[in-house]
Amino acid sequence: MNAPVLKFEVEPSHDAEVRAALDVINGVRFSSENRIYPILRFMAQSSKDVAMDIFSRTWTSCDNTWPVTTHLVNSLLRVGDGVGFTKFLSAEDAEWFASLEENVTIYRGCSEYRAWGASWTTSRMVAESFARGHRGIEVFYPVISTAVIPKELILFASNDRGEQDIVVNPRRLRKRVVERYISDATKSCH
Repeated sequence: MNAPVLKFEVEPSHDAEVRAALDVINGVRFSSENRIYPILRFMAQSSKDVAMDIFSRTWTSCDNTWPVTTHLVNSLLRVGDGVGFTKFLSAEDAEWFASLEENVTIYRGCSEYRAWGASWTTSRMVAESFARGHRGIEVFYPVISTAVIPKELILFASNDRGEQDIVVNPRRLRKRVVERYISDATKSCH
């Protein structure tokens, strides 16, 4: 007599779910300019821990996130509620984030109409490099935005690529200022 075969539906482990998502996100179909779309899709379908883990491992490989600013902020507010992003940071990034003041001055270099996006930096020099055009993204009417955000309102932070990246809800910014950016090369032409 044959024993009955029992089949169990096994929930994928946290690590297996993250690995599967990363395989898709980092696949050849997605460039840095459209990678944010599968990231947001996986975040919407995953538990809060898995979603934040996926985001923390892929965010710094994204460019041109302006079109999804609201969706990005809402996703981070949803998954960040009760899940501290710092547990997903490297030791170096966690130390860098811990060293920030309680009110953090942040900068954003971009086209004027994108002045209040979600992605900022704590380095004015990094913001200026984005205002000049960074990683092939053309910038029309470049500006440097400056603002202050209370540290507890930061949705994500990483210094993974030395860009001192801060992700915020732009509606929560204080002391907002926008100034036209004129590079040294442009100044020497006048």
